[in-house]
Formats: sequence, structure tokens, C-alpha cells
Amino acid sequence: MVLRKVALGAGAIVAGYIALQVIMWLISAVVSTVITVATLAITIGVIAAFIWGGLKLYGWYANRGTSKSTDTLTQDDEIAEMDSEDVLRQQYLNGEITEDEFERRMGGLMDNQETESDVVVDRELESLTK
Repeated sequence: MVLRKVALGAGAIVAGYIALQVIMWLISAVVSTVITVATLAITIGVIAAFIWGGLKLYGWYANRGTSKSTDTLTQDDEIAEMDSEDVLRQQYLNGEITEDEFERRMGGLMDNQETESDVVVDRELESLTK
């Protein structure tokens, strides 16, 4: 009888130990999964930050020589930066072209601008229909 009680007590202890081990295993599986997902999210965030920073750096590097300081602009640079309408106005004001020539050229510029805008609209429409 005593042996039976001891065996029953030992069996209960072993069963409790096994149950405790299973519970600990489940908890560790959940915790490790959460840690793995968190680590993956952090890794993806760091990689995305490096890509974003690299693209920003590339954009800055690619455009670093394109803008000029207003102090270093020469008269030729200023004329080159003017659009065609400004050049025509300046030529007319300087007396280089007549009023009729000015109006004819301005009309041609307006027609050309309309043609360019029509081409852009056509391209956009084509891209939307594809």
C-alpha cells in the first residue's frame, strides 16, 4: 500500500513535470516567434532606410553641379536661361526687330507651344489606354 502511494505520488510529480515542460515549450515557441517577427521588421526598416538614403544621396550627387550661383552668372548665361519669349521681348525693346517681326515670331512661338502641349497630352492619353 505504501509502495502504491509512493508510485502514485512519483507519477503525479512526473506528470506535473511533463506538463510544466510542455507549457514552457509553448511559451518559448511563442516568444521566439514574436522576437523573430520583430527582428525581421527592424531589419526590413533598416534596409528601407539605407535604400531611401542611398536614393537621396544619389539625387543630391547627380544634381550637385547643375545649379549655378547668381553671383557667377554672366550675361550669356542669363540670356541662355531666358525663354524664347523673353529673348524676343528683349530684341524688340533693343530695336533689333520690328513690331511686325516681333508679333510674327510670338505667334510662331505660341503655335509651337500648343503643338508641344498637344504631343504631351497625346502621350499621356496613350499611356492611360495601355
